[in-house]
Amino acid sequence: MPSTVKKARAQALAAVVERTGRSVRQGFVGGCRPVLWEWPHGEAVVTGADGQPLRVWNGFTDNYLRVTLEAPMDAALHNTITPVRLDALHGDTLFGTLVGSGL
Repeated sequence: MPSTVKKARAQALAAVVERTGRSVRQGFVGGCRPVLWEWPHGEAVVTGADGQPLRVWNGFTDNYLRVTLEAPMDAALHNTITPVRLDALHGDTLFGTLVGSGL
């Protein structure tokens, strides 16, 4: 088989995997999942609606979906599991909100 055909088939397969993966992740938007928070996103700080600084955290759900969250600067999320409402999907990352944490 010519290498150009192999390359074209590999690209087509990668596109199918990307589309189906996105469709699966989109199906979780609006639901809640437990998330293990692994690390803050570098020194990323954003400003909340109330003007307070928020730290951006990254973690994974119990079924290995990547989640990003904005939490108060003093939130000690590292290596904890919290319930999260999955609000939106951007690329391959879900964006969520802490549920019932009091933060």
